[in-house]
Amino acid sequence: MWTIASATSGDRLRSKKVATLPSKTSTFVLPFHTNCPKQHKDTISWIALHYVHGLFYTGSWYQTVKAWRLSEKAFVDSLVAHEGQVKAMLVNQLDDCLFTASTDGAVKLWWLVYGDSSHTLTMVLRFQSSPVNAVALSHTKDTCMLPVLGDDLSARHLPVSCRRD
Repeated sequence: MWTIASATSGDRLRSKKVATLPSKTSTFVLPFHTNCPKQHKDTISWIALHYVHGLFYTGSWYQTVKAWRLSEKAFVDSLVAHEGQVKAMLVNQLDDCLFTASTDGAVKLWWLVYGDSSHTLTMVLRFQSSPVNAVALSHTKDTCMLPVLGDDLSARHLPVSCRRD
């Protein structure tokens, strides 16, 4: 990552390196025990953060989503989320729901159960046979829209029910 600053004389700009990405030989280690029996069996493909409850979500190619409580550095919940690889996740910070998308062409909505830190499957949106690669959330005064981008470059805007406490 670079920052640009103007030079002291003239119109020349100079850049300064402020950060770099890790090298291929270095690894990023989550602050959890590496021999945890709850760890993913395959590559982690997506991460999401629910900052209100301090939950860190990891989605994997092994069709699972796992929730971790950051303050305790502990495993919280495991969701057998999809029939295909998890390709995208999104946390709605306003109403404690998690959206997951997959190569199976489905988008699923999971509600966080209060006081339990577990999740319940609420809705399955299966609208295309191609993989879903990206999801986003757009709030208006009365509705929530879920823009979804598929592998075949099809884009859809789906209305979803979002409760507001």
